[in-house]
Amino acid sequence: MPYALMSAEPTDKLFETLLRQILAEMSNLSQRMTAVEQGQARLEQGQARLEGGQVNMEERLVMVEEKVDRRQMETRPIRERALVEIADTRAELRQLTSQVANIEREMVTKEELRDVKTFLRDLRRDQRTLNDSMLGIKSEMRDMDERLATIEPNPTTIG
Repeated sequence: MPYALMSAEPTDKLFETLLRQILAEMSNLSQRMTAVEQGQARLEQGQARLEGGQVNMEERLVMVEEKVDRRQMETRPIRERALVEIADTRAELRQLTSQVANIEREMVTKEELRDVKTFLRDLRRDQRTLNDSMLGIKSEMRDMDERLATIEPNPTTIG
């Protein structure tokens, strides 16, 4: 039996070595699994924070959208009035432009005004000449009346 005892000892040692290696590997795997579980827990916590932040962002976005909608409702009448006033102003401007164009068409140009002034100056000169001629004619008629009066007998004395 001594031989049997001796031959079992290396096998037992081999078995123990293998058992220790397996246990060490299992311990290593257990540690790694714990690390993975801890990492997963941190990821889940981060995901929960992100989801909470996403909910917060969605709530803020809804509030901003509601605020924009309220502002649009508040400014819509102002904007519509402004557009109406702009359209009215444009219509009035077109009307004024048309009136100015009509006035410009009716206005006398500088050349026409110069022609009118020249005509009036010539007309005044001709009028003075005519007046002078008329005075001369009146003077001659007086002279002729006086001469005729001296030639003709007085009608009151005849008869």
